[in-house]
Amino acid sequence: MKAMAPAAGRQKTDFYKAVGFLLMLNVAICIKRFGRWGGKETYAVEVARALAQKGHRVAVFANTADPNLLPGMTFHKVTGRLFSSNILNTLNFIYETKRLGADGAF
Repeated sequence: MKAMAPAAGRQKTDFYKAVGFLLMLNVAICIKRFGRWGGKETYAVEVARALAQKGHRVAVFANTADPNLLPGMTFHKVTGRLFSSNILNTLNFIYETKRLGADGAF
């Protein structure tokens, strides 16, 4: 059976505009450093910016962030004790991020 193309591209666009508010996401980006310092940081910035430009609500949870990269996003500073162990620092970051996001919006 032959696949059928949409009748008109305009109809599809109008549909998404009409229900766009239903498709808006609440997205939490959780990363220790939000900026262009390394590969995963740069990737997180690009994903967050693309989602924010599409109109989604993006919240960034990080220890540090470049303020120039945050327009259209909400920044939540993750604080906590620093330990000599990387494992303890990671567990503390997870705990603090979960505590900050406990309102259930994500």
